[in-house]
Amino acid sequence: MSWVLKKIFGCLSLVESVGGWDSVMKSDQFSINLMYKKLCGDFPKVPWRRVTCNNYATPKSLFILWFVILKRIPTLDRLLKWSIVTCDSYLYCNTTSESVDHLFFECGFTSQVWQRVLTLLQFAKAPAGFHDELEWVLKCSKKNGASQKLLVMFFAEAVYSIWLNRNDKLYNQHCRTLAELFKDIQFRVAARCPSDLCSKLLDLSC
Repeated sequence: MSWVLKKIFGCLSLVESVGGWDSVMKSDQFSINLMYKKLCGDFPKVPWRRVTCNNYATPKSLFILWFVILKRIPTLDRLLKWSIVTCDSYLYCNTTSESVDHLFFECGFTSQVWQRVLTLLQFAKAPAGFHDELEWVLKCSKKNGASQKLLVMFFAEAVYSIWLNRNDKLYNQHCRTLAELFKDIQFRVAARCPSDLCSKLLDLSC
C-alpha cells in the first residue's frame, strides 16, 4: 500500500473515531472547526482561567500563580507532610505554619504588600487569605475596565514577588523591605502593560 493511501485510510479511521462524517459536517461541507472540537473532547472550563489566560503579567508569574492555585507550590506545611523539613513555622512571623493562605495574604507582612496594591488601584477592601482573594479577583475580572485588568496583573506579580522573597529569606537569609517589594511588583506590571493600561497606571500612581 502506498504512503498516500495509508494517510487517506488513517484519516478515514480518525473521522470514524469521532462519530463519523455527519458529526463533522456543516452545511454539507467538512468543518475543520467541528473536527478540532471533536478531537479535543469536552472539558469543563476552570473558573480561574480569567486570571491565568487573560493576563498580561510575566509568564513566570503566571506559572507560579497557576501552581499556587492548584496547591502544588512547595510551602513548608506540604514539605513537612513529606518529611522533607522538620518545622513548618512561617518565616516572616513565626507564629503559625506556612500555608498558601497564610503566605498570600494573611500574614501581616504580605497583607501590607497586597494592601498597598489595593490602595493604589483604589479598591476599598481589606486583604484576606489566598482563596478568598482569588474569588474576589475572579469576580472583578469579569469586568473589562482598566482597573480590573491591572488588578489581575498585580495579583499574579504580587504572588510571584512574594514567593521569590520568601525563597530568598529561606535560602539566603535575605528579605526585602515592604517598600522594595511593592516597587518590584509595580515595576513588573509597568514593564508588561499595554499602552492603554500603562496610562491608567500612571494616572493611579500620580
